This record gives sequence, C-alpha cells and structure tokens, in this order.
Amino acid sequence: MTFIIVKTNFEAMHFWSEATQKVAFLKNLHRHIFFVEVKMEVTELDREIEFFTLKKVLDDYIGVNYKGLEFSKSCEMIASEIKVYLENNYNNRKISVAVFEDNENGAICE
Repeated sequence: MTFIIVKTNFEAMHFWSEATQKVAFLKNLHRHIFFVEVKMEVTELDREIEFFTLKKVLDDYIGVNYKGLEFSKSCEMIASEIKVYLENNYNNRKISVAVFEDNENGAICE
C-alpha cells in the first residue's frame, strides 16, 4: 500500500471551556500554530493525486473553517472534520489526518 503525505499549518485562537482545574488556563482564549499532516492512499505510483493539488484542497478548507478564527475545538475534532471532508472528496481511500498544537501535542484520526 502506498500513501502520499502533505503538510501545512495555520494560526488560530482557541479555548477549552470544559478544562479541569488542573489546566484551567486553557479556558482562556490562546494562540496556537496548528500543524496538519494528511496521509492519503494512492494506487498508482506516478502522481495519481498531485501533492500540490491535495495541499491546495486542504489549505482552502482550512482557510474557510479555521485559519485566523477563534473556536473551541480540539485537535481531535479538527482532524476528524478534515478527514470527513477529504473522504467526501476522495472516495474509497484510506486517509489519516494528524493535527498538532505548536507541533508538540496533537491527535491522529485514522
């Protein structure tokens, strides 16, 4: 099985309204650079899906839904939403999406 990988990032402000007392500071709006990595199955070995094309689709979706915005979504939620969007546009492929805050902590949706 062969996969292509594209990466991008975006800046946004978010908060976690349900944060426990141990991490209560997360209830406050704070900035992150979110790093996104998409891994998509391909069946042909000569650019069946072009990297630049997939990255543009990803960046366009992020630009409308997350970039520069304020929201209360976890990395898990963002990864899941991106995965569903890509699955709707690239049928019958294995896709995984990873989202990290400041390229340190994050989640993978497979």
